[in-house]
Amino acid sequence: MQICLTMTVLFRKSLRQTSGIVENLLQPTGLDWKETGTSTLCRDQKALNVASPDPSGC
Repeated sequence: MQICLTMTVLFRKSLRQTSGIVENLLQPTGLDWKETGTSTLCRDQKALNVASPDPSGC
């Protein structure tokens, strides 16, 4: 879940897009990752501390 939220901030994509990307990245590894619902990610996003990338690019 932390990875999805971090990627959402980093790549400025929606949570739905990001969770699909993570699921596709994990498929070849054989890990069975159940996609977390978007509403769950939205709700948990408030509780997790995800740092925004530095806007200056440094």
